Amino acid sequence: MKRIILILTVALAACAASESKQTPEGIIVVCKPLIKYSGTTVQLTLPTLTFPTGKSFDLGKIFVEEKQLQEAQELTQTLDVLQFNDCQRSLLLPPDQRREMMNKREETLKLLMATLSRLDAAKSKHEYQSAIDETKVAKDQLAK
Repeated sequence: MKRIILILTVALAACAASESKQTPEGIIVVCKPLIKYSGTTVQLTLPTLTFPTGKSFDLGKIFVEEKQLQEAQELTQTLDVLQFNDCQRSLLLPPDQRREMMNKREETLKLLMATLSRLDAAKSKHEYQSAIDETKVAKDQLAK
């Protein structure tokens, strides 16, 4: 049930988002969810030139248990929702606070990209779980 709610939340955010807004300083900001799932494959489309765009990652490995796969998907979805929320919130802030929020979003995007890369490159159940565990710690540090 928890997974269904999270997926529904992400789907609703995707429907409501994907629009660009211009800040008072004239900067165009595009806030949208960046992950699309197709089975165990994740398509990531990033909003900046800093990151490669349109990259696919396979979270399903022969050695990965269903519980680990669900945990990885929930974690990557959570990071996607966090970056989207940070983007939306930044549009409501004054310029100095907006820059700080966008920097936080950039850190979340870096963590999301690194997590997907590590999960995709994992060669064992242990490496896969290590990527999940380390991302959880990093996500909690971002939240502070």
